[in-house]
Amino acid sequence: MHLPSAPGRKRSRNSPARRPQDTIADARRTQGTGPRSGCQNQERLGVGMMLAYPVHIEPDDNDTFLVTSPDFPELTTFGYDRDEALARAVDALQEVIAARIYDREDIPCPSQGADCVALPALITAKAMLYQGMRDQSIGKAELARRLGWTLTQVDRATDINHRSRLDDMDAALRAVGCQLTVTALSA
Repeated sequence: MHLPSAPGRKRSRNSPARRPQDTIADARRTQGTGPRSGCQNQERLGVGMMLAYPVHIEPDDNDTFLVTSPDFPELTTFGYDRDEALARAVDALQEVIAARIYDREDIPCPSQGADCVALPALITAKAMLYQGMRDQSIGKAELARRLGWTLTQVDRATDINHRSRLDDMDAALRAVGCQLTVTALSA
């Protein structure tokens, strides 16, 4: 059993994690992500895999490649070749997700497409936490109460630019009724 730290007091690195890992799950299966309350949108967003959104890449007038996304009309970037365009699309997608969180807008589920851009694992977890909070009408104060956190800690858990700890993201996702699973696949 872990007792939450006093508000404003940080846990030392050597103290036990908030919640021990119960089971090992394969992220390719939907194990643990069945139709439980609050997880419908996380399934829609892609629990069990990285969030990968389709992009359209087309040659532009200036010997560059223009990148747009059908899921995010506000996403536009470019690159001098196809690989650079895809690399810049990852950064642009992160900024679009951050802007949607800031503006309190929904994050759409990925549609299908030939070329896809995947969000990094931590940003995927943050997007799923944010959308889970929206789906269940859980405000920051309620999430802070459930976790024994301060509002600043909750703000950091949904801040795309903050490097949150994975065990904190796991606890936050559990507080909205979902489970974080991690699997490493051979290349």
